[in-house]
Amino acid sequence: MGGLDVTLAEPIAGYDAGQYHLDGAQALAFARNRTGADDFFRMENGQLLLKAALEQLLQPRSWLRLPAVAAAFFEVVQSTVPVWLYPQLGVAVLRSGPEGINNQTLTREMVTPWTTGGGAQVLLPNWDLINPLVSELFR
Repeated sequence: MGGLDVTLAEPIAGYDAGQYHLDGAQALAFARNRTGADDFFRMENGQLLLKAALEQLLQPRSWLRLPAVAAAFFEVVQSTVPVWLYPQLGVAVLRSGPEGINNQTLTREMVTPWTTGGGAQVLLPNWDLINPLVSELFR
């Protein structure tokens, strides 16, 4: 894609607030960053990058890169969504645009920390708090 242009309203992942052009390695490091943060912050970082990627791909100067981006996408993304629905999803994304996408993350209140018998620390979903969010997103 030639990198991603991101605008940060506040310091995130080691970057001060401002505008940045991240190459692929920098974008991956940004998405994976855990410095002073946790998985909840990482979800927000990933959404910020996805939104920036969509904004960039909608720009005519990026259209020549679409075949390579699509090939890379299908190489790394696994989904149970049937392939025949991809064109409909693409049209829906184009119609809504980056600002029409309702992106939300689960909050810390929606999960309960728990340790497995093997010592792994995991988060258990609190469905009473998660289901209303899911209903709102898919009503």
